Amino acid sequence: MNSRSLASWFLIIGPILCFATFPFWPQMPTASEELIELVKNSQLSLLLMISFATGMTLLFCGLSMASREVAGSDTKNSSLAIPAAILFPIAMAVIAIGIALNIGALQMYETSPDMAQSVYLIGYYSFEGTGVCLFLSFALLGTALITGYESMICKIIGALYVVVAIAHFTGLFFTPNSTVDVVGWMGMFIVSILFGIVSLRGQTQE
Repeated sequence: MNSRSLASWFLIIGPILCFATFPFWPQMPTASEELIELVKNSQLSLLLMISFATGMTLLFCGLSMASREVAGSDTKNSSLAIPAAILFPIAMAVIAIGIALNIGALQMYETSPDMAQSVYLIGYYSFEGTGVCLFLSFALLGTALITGYESMICKIIGALYVVVAIAHFTGLFFTPNSTVDVVGWMGMFIVSILFGIVSLRGQTQE
């Protein structure tokens, strides 16, 4: 299995793992209430956090690898994908730190609930800190796909990634879990699965 196939599978499996955690995640209006709900079943919550972290790691590894493939394709504006390949791992690092803080808050809640709330709040809002990074990453990758490939499906995926980029940037000006945030994150998952499938199909035809 070469890097292109591996990236494609990461783009498919990563979002699916993330999607699998959504039905079990408490939908609460504030971070404090969310933590309280998570503590009620700490074992399941820990499993959900680890599953989500694994899915996000696979997704961003796939995006970075795919960006490198696009950058190496020698198509028009392919060089735009080079910074995207660097920015995706940076965004993943910030998200990983946020998840680690959430897990830490979950573990310390019984002994120090006030400290746990503070730690969880930092982890909760660290996801918002990825907005600019994700905006730039998806905008650059999307533009490279739109302008560098003749395939209509690649242009569509590129355009959708640009929409995802705009949603991530716009989400910075709204409260967490706003409609714009949902569009940015859900769009990122769905378009990446589509990108992975299209890339796999292209690989089998070569």
